[in-house]
Amino acid sequence: MTTTGPATVQAPPPPPSQHRRVWTIAAVGALLLALGGAVAIGVAPQTDTRPPAGSPWELAGLTALDLSATHGPNVVVRGVTREPLGDAGAQARYGRRLAKLAWRNIPTRLDTLTFDVAEHGGPHAVHGLWTRDQLLAAFGERHAGLDAGDGPGRPPQIDGPYRHRTATTTSDGTTLVTELLTSTARRYLGYSGPITPTTNPPQTCVGGKPGTARAELIFSLEVPDQAESLLPGIEDLWIGLGLDLAGGDLDSGMPTVGATLPPAAGLGHIAAFTDPDHPHTLHLAGSSGCLLL
Repeated sequence: MTTTGPATVQAPPPPPSQHRRVWTIAAVGALLLALGGAVAIGVAPQTDTRPPAGSPWELAGLTALDLSATHGPNVVVRGVTREPLGDAGAQARYGRRLAKLAWRNIPTRLDTLTFDVAEHGGPHAVHGLWTRDQLLAAFGERHAGLDAGDGPGRPPQIDGPYRHRTATTTSDGTTLVTELLTSTARRYLGYSGPITPTTNPPQTCVGGKPGTARAELIFSLEVPDQAESLLPGIEDLWIGLGLDLAGGDLDSGMPTVGATLPPAAGLGHIAAFTDPDHPHTLHLAGSSGCLLL
């Protein structure tokens, strides 16, 4: 199955990833060699090479990866995955994830992306052709520096305004989570419509102290752009507010970003995520830590 990006959708202008540290050129070169190829012409290709353990490519199920057919900004990804590709839906979802992996991780100018990835031990494969405009519309801005050859690096910790906020009761926790997620919708998305979160009853904390519980809430927004393209900007916003990113879901090709505050703050976890079946719906959810009832 061949997957492509939706060419008719215009990309939103999320803020650039300005809080990222970048890899050195030497580190990028070492990574590319480890990945099994090079993005520059004239470097001998290495095929059928396993991605580094813990890399976004390995986390996405790739057991072999070859970038050696890349020529300048025309990136070519070939490989083998352990993920099942037995039906059209699985192929479409995995093709989209591969496109996002390349967009978020390969340190070179990317004008076109072609991929051809086979199912390990099976007869199925996924093929894709995406343009830069399609990738931008679907997934938002790239990490700063990727086009110039710098890797994405790791997000820093910033002493933002929410880093010193605390909550001691589930009521406080609900207020804090609601404020943070509503601020995300208003400040970043410019959302002016009503926001009505669904608040679950306080959830008992497994192994927690008696008299404590966890507050949970979620709300969903309909947005004109592809919701997944908004996630990099939300990630940058949360870094700037003092939150710690919870893992590298975006860099692993997943349609979600999560963050936490230090445990002492009383905020457990917040997340923004999308559903491929509803591309214009953005979900914002959060939970407090185990707080007093």
